[in-house]
Amino acid sequence: MAIIELAPWYFASDVVHEAAFRIDLPGPDRGYWLLSYLPGFTFTAHQARIGLALAEMILLDTEFSTAGFDRDLAELQAEELGLTYTGVMLALAARVIDERDTHSWLLFGDNTDLQL
Repeated sequence: MAIIELAPWYFASDVVHEAAFRIDLPGPDRGYWLLSYLPGFTFTAHQARIGLALAEMILLDTEFSTAGFDRDLAELQAEELGLTYTGVMLALAARVIDERDTHSWLLFGDNTDLQL
């Protein structure tokens, strides 16, 4: 697991589908960072890296994980973002549901009445 800097304004996780982008457009948020799973929030570069590491920790934690899950660390990282651990988990869960909904037609055709 690593955070990869792909450009001075963009870095991403190498194992989950999340990324951070620096705002370069003129305006009050210029120079701040956005996390793909937390639209509407702005962060420092340091916080954005923490947010990506936290997303990796949460999304990769499974019952088969050998390293174990450090809930205390996850709560501290969420706090550094100005959020709660539960809030971060909900944002990631909503993102997963959104991705599934976007691609649900691949599995279920055009049945728009189907709720995932």
